[in-house]
Amino acid sequence: MRMSLWVKLAPLVLAACATAGADAAKVPLDPLAVGSRTEALGAIVRYRDGQVVRRASWDEARIATGSGNGPSVSKYLRTDDGRWRVWYDGAYTLVEVSGDRITGTYTHLDCARVDGGIRLEGRWFGADVRMLLTREVMTVEGRDFRRGADGAYTNPTLPGTRIVLEGSATRLDDPPWPYLALAAIAMQFGEGRALWSPL
Repeated sequence: MRMSLWVKLAPLVLAACATAGADAAKVPLDPLAVGSRTEALGAIVRYRDGQVVRRASWDEARIATGSGNGPSVSKYLRTDDGRWRVWYDGAYTLVEVSGDRITGTYTHLDCARVDGGIRLEGRWFGADVRMLLTREVMTVEGRDFRRGADGAYTNPTLPGTRIVLEGSATRLDDPPWPYLALAAIAMQFGEGRALWSPL
């Protein structure tokens, strides 16, 4: 059964909200970058049994993803005109971010502020996206991940899985737009295909 993007992104978004200032946000964004490397401003991290499974981090000019404890590689790069160069299905394409929307080829995402978080809905290169992330809960395709006292989002049907938000990702009253949304998408569809195993 194919999962919608909403289901796939939920754990990422939850992770982004959980805790601040952990190790994943400090992973260099692009080890091959020509310019100086900077530390990430925020990150979403998915853990399984205490090990990093996947992470997405960002600075002002790029979104990077990585698996395990390996290096992160830039996937989405901001251009001089404010659009984003997105790595999708083996090539770069451009998406435009304006106000509360991300648009491009087969792409139209709307982001709405809700009390203590965000709602992201629409299509990302043709895939359905529906996600809600607040201080208390992350909901994807009707599956709720609850935020615990330690700041991690968990679901009892997925033992050992924790989603954690770090750095500016924890600012759910004023979410870092479009970074949080793009990072959640990059964790799921960074290579133009689903990167999460089905929930």
